[in-house]
Amino acid sequence: MPPGPRFDVAVVGAGPIGSATARHLADRGASVLVVGPDEPATFEDHQGVWAGYYDQGRLAHVLEVPLVTSLLATRSLRRFAELRERSGVEFTTPTQSLSVLPDVADGAPGAEWFDRDRLLRNAEDLGVAVFALSEDDLRSDYPRLSFAPGHVGVVQRDAHILNPRELVRAELGAAVAAGATLVRDEVVSLDRQGDDAVLTGRSGEVWRADRVVMATGAATNMTGLLPRPLQMQTFGATVVLVEVDDPSTVDMPAMMYLKFVDGRLGFGGIVMSPLRYPDGRWYIKVSGNSLLGNPLATADEIAAWVRTGGRGKISTTHWHCSPNSCRASSSVPRTPDRVWSVKPHPDCR
Repeated sequence: MPPGPRFDVAVVGAGPIGSATARHLADRGASVLVVGPDEPATFEDHQGVWAGYYDQGRLAHVLEVPLVTSLLATRSLRRFAELRERSGVEFTTPTQSLSVLPDVADGAPGAEWFDRDRLLRNAEDLGVAVFALSEDDLRSDYPRLSFAPGHVGVVQRDAHILNPRELVRAELGAAVAAGATLVRDEVVSLDRQGDDAVLTGRSGEVWRADRVVMATGAATNMTGLLPRPLQMQTFGATVVLVEVDDPSTVDMPAMMYLKFVDGRLGFGGIVMSPLRYPDGRWYIKVSGNSLLGNPLATADEIAAWVRTGGRGKISTTHWHCSPNSCRASSSVPRTPDRVWSVKPHPDCR
């Protein structure tokens, strides 16, 4: 086998964690290789794994459970300005982050992982300003939104929507500028020869490194690169995209909504403020209860799941907007092109 180029560290995976790892290592003077494929152009004929960061919007806020998640998010937010300046890439949008959940003071069911008092304590511990909202506060502060009775909220008014694609572009750009080598390939084998780790790409290219960092996310067990699987599971989730003709007419914060009706869970997930997607259109992203319904165990299962475009029918909450309010409904069909969307309600403006 030809020697191949040699590096101090090889990073397998060029997503959010891999790109950030490469940047930090390169900043410290290490010779770094980061290997990962480009995002596929389409999913209808996709083969192989699929990265979770192929998305336009994730909430970046303090309203997370457990505390360590809030801590990591807060530290990241405080460092974003430096990365924006360094890379020239804008990857965040200011927003309000509103969490709506049952008022457990009235005896309503809740969730241990989504408890308002805990959210408030976490934010206080980290020195981030958030505000508790009563049911009346929700009505007065968000008059165009209608929530189920018996629900309260907590809001962070200086949160952000993070664009994962642009974050990765910023991290990789900064890593390469610092001396890292980026290769758009997929590592298919990882061996040890003497003191060297030997990596082989799907292209047949070979690299050597003193150390290897695996940053392959939810697909880690599917890569076959580890001597034994990790104790983790992978699931496929369906995200609904609700198309908005004019985003300026939709006045709503980014929301995490845990909705109970008559003591039963009606919806649990995220409703994002309108975002512009790569097709040039604006969508409200809704990520609901479907996550744990689709366990995936192999790369072939991931590929097959991706090619479906998601579940053929999903019960979720989406928003119909009228001049004075928004209301929720459910059961969204999939359109023929497999992009989940909802036509505007006739009353929308």
